Amino acid sequence: MESATMELAPLGIAEITASNLALMESQILDIPETPENKDQYSTARDMHIQAKKILPLIETRRKEIKAPHLEKCREIDATAKDAVSMIQPLIEMSGSRRGAWEAIAEKEKEVAMAAEKVRLDEIKEKLEAISNTVLQAQEYGKTSAEISYILDALLEIKVDDSYQEFADQALKSLMDGTELVQSTLDRALKFEADQKAQAEIEAKNKAEAERLARMAEDQEKAAAAIRVELDAARAEIQAEKDRMAQVAEAEKFKERVAWCEKIGAEYYIADWNEAHKLNTEFDLAVEKAEATEAAHKEELKPDTEKLLMFADYIGEIKLPDLKTDAANEIGMMIDAKLRELVTLIIAEVDSL
Repeated sequence: MESATMELAPLGIAEITASNLALMESQILDIPETPENKDQYSTARDMHIQAKKILPLIETRRKEIKAPHLEKCREIDATAKDAVSMIQPLIEMSGSRRGAWEAIAEKEKEVAMAAEKVRLDEIKEKLEAISNTVLQAQEYGKTSAEISYILDALLEIKVDDSYQEFADQALKSLMDGTELVQSTLDRALKFEADQKAQAEIEAKNKAEAERLARMAEDQEKAAAAIRVELDAARAEIQAEKDRMAQVAEAEKFKERVAWCEKIGAEYYIADWNEAHKLNTEFDLAVEKAEATEAAHKEELKPDTEKLLMFADYIGEIKLPDLKTDAANEIGMMIDAKLRELVTLIIAEVDSL
């Protein structure tokens, strides 16, 4: 450019010469608009800095010259203005190149930061997968089968190079989580085993209660049958007693008639009063015999009542709770013998 050929020596600044400025311009123009490497970027940055440093020198020199030489202010100001106009393109050219490089560097930095964020997010997702898998096993109500499935899934996780600098953290989290899930599985298995055992005990108790209820019902039916048999036996015995009493009364009547006939045959010549006396004596003898028998029965009454109560007691006896078929067979045999004993006691008492 033409202004670059101007002699700027009057300012007394050695850096501001047409040759120096031309050299700086040539160096800047040698750099592409967008630097292609770091050396070009460094050169553009240095030129930019050097050119900007000259401006305050010019301003300072301008003031120094202007102070004692006010008459030359216009000339000096014009010269300084020309100098600035010559430097400003250099600043702009070097600044644009510097800005282009720094924009690329900033873009590369943003790309690198985005890539780093993606990398860290991926590793974070892997770490969270481990912790979330462990947390699933701690959820309330999980069965041992579900926890075992979670434990298998946890054991399939491998800590490899993809965890990069977080590999140690991932390995510790995986080991601690595996231990915790295994402990949770052990507790679940014990709880389920206890629940199963309790259910089996309750089922067994229920079955036993139902069996005892059926046995009690059977025993009650057997006792009722015994009572029916006892009532029938008593009725039969009472009927026999009534029949025997009637037979005895008839026999007594026959004996009396026969005795009367005998007396009448032997003493037909006696007077009627003597016969009546004898007849009265017979009646008194019969009454005495009946009274004696009644007294005997009255004397036996406490014992007969005790024996009958004993028979009732035996009839109310219930068999013990027997669990085996062999023992139940023995129990049934004893029960039959007890019923026979009851019948025997009643019969013997009635024969007294």
